[in-house]
Amino acid sequence: MDDAATFDAAFTPALLDDAARDFVRRYLVGRYGALLVAALAIDIAGVSVAYWLSPDNGSVAPLTVLFVLCALYFIWFYFRMPVLMSKRMQRALVPTTGFSIGAERVVVATAKKRVLVEWSRVKSVLEFELYYLLILSPFAFLVVPKASLPAEAAALLIGRVTQRFG
Repeated sequence: MDDAATFDAAFTPALLDDAARDFVRRYLVGRYGALLVAALAIDIAGVSVAYWLSPDNGSVAPLTVLFVLCALYFIWFYFRMPVLMSKRMQRALVPTTGFSIGAERVVVATAKKRVLVEWSRVKSVLEFELYYLLILSPFAFLVVPKASLPAEAAALLIGRVTQRFG
């Protein structure tokens, strides 16, 4: 990977908090939110029909509990998941992490391990004001801070951006 731009990225807990929050609230909810709302609507409709058709409403109680647990999980996911993701990233990335960004792959080198990510595994690149998010799957992403990004690496990332957020 001779053409790769190698640099050390400085991470702060606040940057990782913002990145995790943006990943969950802007990417996941933005992409899958309508599907989640539709699932909740189907749950509500199913419980309502079951209550309406049921001769004794006690037999529908398990469905009601399931609906309430699903709704609580969505709320928990929206508010708590970014905190958990951020804490996990803070253990691995803070204060600095080595990056190497080339035409074929991105290499992330922490104190404990080195991870190679081929560009073919990156589903999307999102640009935010302070960082890029490289989306690998619905529950995996890389944060690349803009502050320490060399021009060559920035050019490679800008060429792959699929969505920009203010």
